[in-house]
Amino acid sequence: MADELGVAYNTVVKWCRRFEESDVEGLLDRQRSGRPTTVGSEEVRAVLAAPLHPPPPGGWSTRAVARELGLSQTAVSRIRRRAFGEPGDRPPIALSGPQLLVWVHLSPGFRGLGFQTPATAPATPDSAPQRRARSEIREDLRVVLSAGVALPTGPDRQVRPGPPDEADDLVIHLRRLHALVPSDRRATVVLDTVAERSDTRWLHGNPRFGLATVEPQRWPALLEVAASAIDPRQVDELADLADRMRRWAAFDAADGRPFDWYHVPSVIGRRGWPGRGASRRDIGRWAAGGSGSAGAGAGADDGGRPSVGEP
Repeated sequence: MADELGVAYNTVVKWCRRFEESDVEGLLDRQRSGRPTTVGSEEVRAVLAAPLHPPPPGGWSTRAVARELGLSQTAVSRIRRRAFGEPGDRPPIALSGPQLLVWVHLSPGFRGLGFQTPATAPATPDSAPQRRARSEIREDLRVVLSAGVALPTGPDRQVRPGPPDEADDLVIHLRRLHALVPSDRRATVVLDTVAERSDTRWLHGNPRFGLATVEPQRWPALLEVAASAIDPRQVDELADLADRMRRWAAFDAADGRPFDWYHVPSVIGRRGWPGRGASRRDIGRWAAGGSGSAGAGAGADDGGRPSVGEP
C-alpha cells in the first residue's frame, strides 16, 4: 500500500492507527502549533509539473517530488490530494466497466479525453499483475492530467483571441473518434469546457457517444476515476503516451501547440486517415468509407481494419 500511494510505510501505519481510534475523523489534518505552512501557486504548479519530467528511479513519489523541489513531503502530499481529488470529492463521471483510453487532446482552447468499451473483458480481474498495471497506469495518467500546467496560460487559461483553429474545433475530433471507434462500442467524451451548439447537435445525432464536462480547475481530479476504469491491458500504450506527452511539454507546449493522441491500434492501418490539414468534408468522406485527401495509412488488412491487435 505504501508503494502504491507513494508514501512512507510509517505514514500508512499512522493512518491505520488513527482510523482504528477515531474512524474517518482520525484521518483529517490535526491542528498544529506554531505558524501554519503556506504554499503558493508557483509551488502548486511545480508539484503538478514534476511528472512531466523524466522520472527518477522509483518514479515521482511524493518523497521524490519533495526532494526535487525542496518542499516538505507533507506539503507535496497535500497539494496532490487537493489537485487529484480527495476521496468523496471527485468528478461524478460514470465510466462503467473496463474502458480503453482512445483520445487525448490538450490545447489552449480545451482539454478532452475519449474512452470506449473494449471488445473483451480482462481474463483475470483483480489479479496481482493487473494491480501492478493499474498502479503504473495511475502514474501515466498523472502525467496526462497534469500537462495543462505546461501551456503558457496554465490550468486557468484563456482561450486565444480570434476564430478557433482546427485544434479547437471539437466536431473535427468527434468525427475522427466516430470513425475510429467500432460501431458496436459505446464511447464517452470528457471535456473541460461546455460544448457549443453545433457540437451538441452532432452528439444528439450519434447516441452511442456520451458527453461529460468537468470544470477546468478539477481536471486533474479525474485521476482515480480514469485509473480505476482503464483496461490494464493498455498499460504499455499509456506508458508510451506519457513519454510522448513529456516530449510535447518539453518542446511544444510553451508555444501553445496542441497535443493530440489517438489509440494506436485504432489508427494504424486506417487508409486515408485525415491528418491535421483535413477539412470537415475530408473527415466526413473518410468516415463514410471514402479515402478523403489526407494521405494513406499503412498496415491495413484487406478490410481496411487495423492489422494490430486490440483488447
